Amino acid sequence: MLLLLPLSAALGWSLSPVQHSISFARPLSRVRRHGPSNDCLLGNRYTAAQTADRCSAEGVASRCRSTPAAPSMTASSNLKGFDEFVRTNPLTDRFAVKDFHHVEFICGDAKSLAAHWCLALGMQPVAHSNLMTGNKHYASHVISSGSVRFVLTAPYSSSASAKASEGTHAPSADGKHAESEWEPSTLPNPSHSADEMHAFFAKHGVSACAVGVHVEDAAVAYEQAVAAGAVSRTSPRSSPDGDCVVSEVLLYGDTVLRFVSGEAVEESSSHFLPGYVASLPRSSARTFGIERIDHLVGNVPKLEQTRQYLETLSGFHEFAEFTADDVGTVDSGLNSVVLASNNENVLLPLNEPTHGSKRKSQILTYLEQHNGPGVQHIALKTDDIFGTIRAIREMHAQGGGLELMDPPRPQYYATLRDRLGHDVLSAEQASACESLGILADADEQGVLLQIFTKPVGDRSTLFFEIIQRVGCTIDPETGAETAQRPGCGGFGKGNFRELFRAIEEYETRAGINIVDEVDQKK
Repeated sequence: MLLLLPLSAALGWSLSPVQHSISFARPLSRVRRHGPSNDCLLGNRYTAAQTADRCSAEGVASRCRSTPAAPSMTASSNLKGFDEFVRTNPLTDRFAVKDFHHVEFICGDAKSLAAHWCLALGMQPVAHSNLMTGNKHYASHVISSGSVRFVLTAPYSSSASAKASEGTHAPSADGKHAESEWEPSTLPNPSHSADEMHAFFAKHGVSACAVGVHVEDAAVAYEQAVAAGAVSRTSPRSSPDGDCVVSEVLLYGDTVLRFVSGEAVEESSSHFLPGYVASLPRSSARTFGIERIDHLVGNVPKLEQTRQYLETLSGFHEFAEFTADDVGTVDSGLNSVVLASNNENVLLPLNEPTHGSKRKSQILTYLEQHNGPGVQHIALKTDDIFGTIRAIREMHAQGGGLELMDPPRPQYYATLRDRLGHDVLSAEQASACESLGILADADEQGVLLQIFTKPVGDRSTLFFEIIQRVGCTIDPETGAETAQRPGCGGFGKGNFRELFRAIEEYETRAGINIVDEVDQKK
């Protein structure tokens, strides 16, 4: 039997009634399971639903325009569910993947949204490209916190962009961007089209148009992916000095998977990518402790096709899966699968809606509000979730932040320590979770603390998740201390009911999850 210290002692958590900060004294080796069932626990199993819309993907005329396919009303049939799924890592990547590099969002005004997210999430301006740097086609602002990089991009007028394009090269006849070199001095991303970006924003609202992944070689990644059936969006482009290569293939819907490599992509680069100019940091800016992108979740109408498409193009393996039965919500449901790179630094969960419930699945309302598949949320990892959430709540109270989802019901916290085990959370830690609306879950190796924001824009689509993972820093074979293993503590299966209840109630108040006659017939 494994003898454990209480988590508060094992990890050295120190909670001040004012700061609610967390510090770590030494790593957790293993967390014991408690309770009569696995309902609250995530070990090496998860539920996966795999929704893909390859048919819709192949019909995309350009990476920012497509005709959305009608959402499917059929759940994936190949999922085993939480209790049957066993995680393995076959190391099958087709190309060497390092980590998430950035996420680019199309919006209406990049400067104002970048400023808002800097305030709301404690991020810093890093780089920009706009009229003042010679870019006549779009404005782009890069903000960061830790290794998280968000690129906020807004197109200028189509007529001004067209005039600026006179005499320059254009996309190839098939709608793909195929030039092998570009001059990034004034235009960091020549594959961007003002017309396409306007169409993207009109269709989706504020939404992720590109998920940037740092790879060993962006040209090789593109060649391997396309050879395996990936839909090409931008063939490899190399900057004149060869310090950056960028390529793109379709991810899902109108979102691309952007491969980046080269010296300019390394974290030491202060200007983000070629063509961007360094921005002045905010004076006396407050950071909220956000360190990295933990995972990035996509919503699609049909899971199985998308899973097969992404697994085939990338070689990523299945890391976790959940079915509607695992989720356990009352009024709606979803299926979900998590895909991972060899090193498991890049985690890409996929969700599909289920049907026949009292309310529309939150995934279906997303697909309707977003007009097709896209990035639902991005999980941002912190080493001190109490401090991070306190800062986010304080900024929101001052009128400059993001609103967090309503907290769980009181009974959730009344049974939290019994459910997880009294050696997992101390009474003080559980009280801090309750006061800040943070949810907690655990698996056999670690603890997950999490909370969702409400949608960041007018549409009920994109939102953020703030998480902290505790534990998984001891090698089970050698007992040596290691870097924290990805996915430590799971994905919050024990919290699904409360998390999704909050989303369901939000969408019910908004009146967007009512099942109509058309839905009932599907």
